[in-house]
Amino acid sequence: MAAGNENGLTATPVTIPAALEALSVEELRRRLHEAEEALRAIREGDADAMRSADDRRQTLLMHELDHRVKNTLSMVLSICSRTLSNSDGLDDFRVRFTRRIQALAATHNLLADVSWTGVDLSAMIRSELAPYLSSPGPRMELAALDRLVAPDVAIAFGLVVHELTTNAVKYGALSAETGCVTVGGRALDGDLYEIMWTESGGPRVESPRRHGFGQTLITRSLARGEGTGATVNFTADGVVCRMVLPVEAHA
Repeated sequence: MAAGNENGLTATPVTIPAALEALSVEELRRRLHEAEEALRAIREGDADAMRSADDRRQTLLMHELDHRVKNTLSMVLSICSRTLSNSDGLDDFRVRFTRRIQALAATHNLLADVSWTGVDLSAMIRSELAPYLSSPGPRMELAALDRLVAPDVAIAFGLVVHELTTNAVKYGALSAETGCVTVGGRALDGDLYEIMWTESGGPRVESPRRHGFGQTLITRSLARGEGTGATVNFTADGVVCRMVLPVEAHA
């Protein structure tokens, strides 16, 4: 029976295994030291493994950053060259080139906000149209655009929306107080999504005589395989652009 002390507490006897009782103090110390060394080796091994994993992640991130920087610089050079060849003088080039680079930067900012994952289509359209509209209302109608797109598609889509917006402000629906831009989407087969940009209420438009870089950018940038791309029609009521692109998920 366990003995009680003066405070009424019961002391529980500690039982030492017979195998340990037979060992000398020196042997017990030696075994304890070996156990400590083994534990230290495990901890150091785990730390080395963690450092190795961190190094691999860092290398992957650096490769990804290098890839993105090269792609961006290549795109900037292409935009510069094509804008220059389609501009009426240096002042016209400066304005066009600056606005296109600003549109590219705006898309990069949206991607940075989501750590370069999927970006929301409606957020991109609102970002581009915001400088020309005091608030969403009768001049801008968005519907069924709650979809996410991959970074490469987002960059192309951002430039396309910029060109459409620029044209609408200069010659289309947004050049008149009564003009309206309607952008709607619907799902197609697989992961494809159709987006219709429709202008109304603006001045009568005609197909341009010269096929400039802006129209080329619109019709070619979104091509991502079979069924994707964009077409532009200049109707009497306004510009209508049909875009088909791959999406990732709901926003």
